[in-house]
Amino acid sequence: GLGITDLAGLNTRGWLMGESTEIFYGDVEISNILFPAFIKQNDQLQGSAIPLRFKMCEAVIGLDRLAMITENKESVFDIDSVSPLCTAINTVVSETRKNSLSGIELENSVKILADDLRALIFLVADGASFVPSREKEKQRDNLLNIITRELLGSMKTLDIDRNIQLKYLFEHAIRPYAD
Repeated sequence: GLGITDLAGLNTRGWLMGESTEIFYGDVEISNILFPAFIKQNDQLQGSAIPLRFKMCEAVIGLDRLAMITENKESVFDIDSVSPLCTAINTVVSETRKNSLSGIELENSVKILADDLRALIFLVADGASFVPSREKEKQRDNLLNIITRELLGSMKTLDIDRNIQLKYLFEHAIRPYAD
């Protein structure tokens, strides 16, 4: 759909706003095209947005979703770059947890952990740090902290010993992108 929307693009100056549209392949959304035209200042809780000096267009393409389509998979967790990580996670989940969680709870917990591991490697590769280096990187660094806490919570849910298995899981998360 095309319409005015909040693009959830909080930057150091405020919220970018404008039109957006989505591109679907069958039932799978594979891309968003964003047309930011306004900015709402962080300190402006009420009132109108300010027009941007320069108009722009941003296309966001879901590479995992494209891989899902080209590999003819039902889920991004089944694609060649993610499935081995989910398998690795399943090998370190305690038997107690495998027996106490329902099938869907176990599957969802594994998927959340896989997502968190992958998000962390991309954030770190992009320069995120646990100690913010500059004001403009603060949001990315905060996201690193939030996802790390979620990852540790997921490991606890699955009864995975982080002191023993965290390195193993990161190795599996990085492997598809190592070349």
